[in-house]
Amino acid sequence: MLEKLLKSKTLVRVLGLLLFSGELHLREIARRVGITPVYVGKELENLESLGLVLNKKVGNLSMWKINQESPLYPEVKALFLKTDALGRYLSSELEGEGVEFALIYGSFAKGTEGEKSDIDLFVVGKLDEKEFIKAIDKIEKKTGREVSYIIWNTKEFRKNALERHHLLVNILKNPIIWIKGEESEFRRAFS
Repeated sequence: MLEKLLKSKTLVRVLGLLLFSGELHLREIARRVGITPVYVGKELENLESLGLVLNKKVGNLSMWKINQESPLYPEVKALFLKTDALGRYLSSELEGEGVEFALIYGSFAKGTEGEKSDIDLFVVGKLDEKEFIKAIDKIEKKTGREVSYIIWNTKEFRKNALERHHLLVNILKNPIIWIKGEESEFRRAFS
């Protein structure tokens, strides 16, 4: 999906890797994405010119990492999470009528994640848990991150919303990346 938007499979793979990894050298990036270092280097230079990645020399190695201070970073990260990282694997699990809301909260949504941070996923509704767990396994392999998830059925969500459950209050106080559902509908459950 992003390949169509960004017009380069290499760019999408490199950016996706750096979004979920720490600092890596050029050859390691090329090895992980399965593309020659020459092409990877060109895309890294393009990303650097946009301010999305940072480069530093360590001896004769070029070390690259995502620039979390870039104004584009939150939007690009959200786009990857919704499409390539989560959306691709969860879309069939979340598209059914049984799922009302799916969202990412915590450090990833806030933009404060570290190299070891997990991805916090909250789902409201009914889904096939076995298929969902298979999808989560694929996401963890793709991102190199653990996905911590909470699934509440609709009744449980409504009850906890009315009781102002601490998890829901905390989620609403902080940034959220919406995968499915509308924030206004989510907030309406509290009244």
